[in-house]
Amino acid sequence: MIPGRKGMRIAEGRRYLAFACALFLCLFWISGLAPLSSDLEPSTPGTTGAAVAGTLASHTYYDVTLDGQSLGYTDDPPAVRQGLQDALDFRRLIDGYEVSLEESLEFEQITSSSLPELMTVGRIRARIEEVGTFVTHAVVIEVGGNEIGVVRDMVSAEALLDEIQREHLEAREGAEGVFVESVEILEEVVLRRHPVDPSVVRSPDLVRSILVRGTDKVVEHQVARGDTAWGIAKAAGLTVEELQKANPGSGDLSLLRPGDQVNLVVADPYITIRTEEVHTYPRYLPFPVETRSDSNLWPWERRVDQAGQRGEVEVVARIVRESNAEVEREVLSETRVSDPVTHIVTHGTKTIPQHGTGGFMVPAQGTLTSGFGYRGRGFHTGIDLAMPIGTPVRASDSGMVTTAGWQGAYGNTIWIDHGGGLVTVYAHLNGFGVSVGSVVERGAVIGYSGNTGRSTGPHLHFEIRENGTPRNPLNYFPK
Repeated sequence: MIPGRKGMRIAEGRRYLAFACALFLCLFWISGLAPLSSDLEPSTPGTTGAAVAGTLASHTYYDVTLDGQSLGYTDDPPAVRQGLQDALDFRRLIDGYEVSLEESLEFEQITSSSLPELMTVGRIRARIEEVGTFVTHAVVIEVGGNEIGVVRDMVSAEALLDEIQREHLEAREGAEGVFVESVEILEEVVLRRHPVDPSVVRSPDLVRSILVRGTDKVVEHQVARGDTAWGIAKAAGLTVEELQKANPGSGDLSLLRPGDQVNLVVADPYITIRTEEVHTYPRYLPFPVETRSDSNLWPWERRVDQAGQRGEVEVVARIVRESNAEVEREVLSETRVSDPVTHIVTHGTKTIPQHGTGGFMVPAQGTLTSGFGYRGRGFHTGIDLAMPIGTPVRASDSGMVTTAGWQGAYGNTIWIDHGGGLVTVYAHLNGFGVSVGSVVERGAVIGYSGNTGRSTGPHLHFEIRENGTPRNPLNYFPK
């Protein structure tokens, strides 16, 4: 049976449909080959895939560098960064400051068919600490272009400068009648924030001391028995004046006692503190002295009829000081507070009667050790008689005692006026047997020999003066 035209068209359509479906399935299969092939490659760095059609395995790792200097290889950059952070945290804990790494830490990715030896995080951290520069941002204090010290922050730097000026202000205003108008540091002080090694950061107290003293070096000497200011200064290569300067406020160094501490470093401050001060102080006016005479009083007697008093002027002055040394003074006002009062004193002029016989005896038993006249560079105004302490000393002639007391280098001394302008002197005595006004006879015990005053040994210094001029006693003794 031969099919009809309509049946033929239906069969032909079915063939076209089958061909289209086959073609679609073929294209779908071909397009699915690419994903299947890509699954054989590594999907992330550091992974390897199975060889496809003869390809080789690859490795991804990182070269750790510090400003271009290689430290080693790692496959874990985050762990290395954490190791660095741990190192910074440790240094902050030890130093007490925020610390950072000055160099740049970088990771250079490398892909290779072979894998080199990788370093542990601990080894890389050790290398960073070995070659890296750890810094903290602190404040450098400069004076005149010279770096003096480093403190932690700007607040500390400004506070120590304020403290220096405040301490100086309080010290100056501690004096009576002083008002400080201004305090300033003459030198240019620069505060500069800068990255520094944490080990150079100092405490504000230490930097303040360096600014004020000029050094952080302090050398002290403990005074031992027998030490003197002159001896200590000489041993340290200083003068006594420099030693005093190194110990301001210590008082008189001649009064040192065993156990005292003496500073041997002379301060040479980096800064100069200038103050302008208003001082109110008294200026005293000397009182005049009026001398009167009274013939009813002996020559050794005196009477104060009116005690003198100084006048006073209140002075107000502006004084400029630099490092406590006065460099300028301007008197602002002077106000008279009181006038001086004249000192009136009356001296006796009563004539001493003639008591002397004119014949003088040796005043004590002793050995002549020094005669009258020139002795070395000086002039000896009497004679010296060596004798044991306590030897009786007798009046060389009759007379009246006008002095009996201490007289400087003469020590305990007696003067006897014999009349006619003749006077005898007995010095270096140990004790007195008479008092002022006593009338003594020739040969009477008036005292006892000693070693007082400026004396080289027990002896009696004896003088005879005629109208005030020393004479050679040997010329007055009997031949």
